[in-house]
Amino acid sequence: MYILNKIKETKKWKLFLLALLVYMTFNWSSYFLSFLFSNDTDVLIKDFGNPTSYTIVFGEMIVDEEYKTARYEALSYERHGRSFSFIDGEFSNDQDISFIDEADPFPISPDKFKEGMTFEQVKKVIGADPSTVVSVPELLMENAKVYDFNEQIKVAVEGDEVIYIQTFPIKVQ
Repeated sequence: MYILNKIKETKKWKLFLLALLVYMTFNWSSYFLSFLFSNDTDVLIKDFGNPTSYTIVFGEMIVDEEYKTARYEALSYERHGRSFSFIDGEFSNDQDISFIDEADPFPISPDKFKEGMTFEQVKKVIGADPSTVVSVPELLMENAKVYDFNEQIKVAVEGDEVIYIQTFPIKVQ
């Protein structure tokens, strides 16, 4: 507070704001985005709406150099050519992706899917039955299946617990 008052008193506050604006303009991707997305994926969805596609994985993964159970999300905005990754709701990274101008936001928000959900609970969220089911070879994973919902959503289940959800862009007709 003291520093800001001194800047105002010296009437150099306009210069200070201009310098801050220039700094943020050239460093926004590394500093501003990490601040913006550090708390929750809800900030991204609130600002940009539902992603056009997303992937959610529940399970053991390396976080901060140690194994832990976590939720990994990759939220893709094909209309903007960007994908944002989060681990347990905290911003992890972003990357360029293929641009699809005619992709609509996916109608089901990723926050509807929670860790520990059963397949029946996921079917209720989706509001449909799967069109196809494939058993995963037991060498890869015991008692696992992948369900396909009309080539728009894939859901992997181990036992009765959902471990993976992937959606695909819906193209505007």
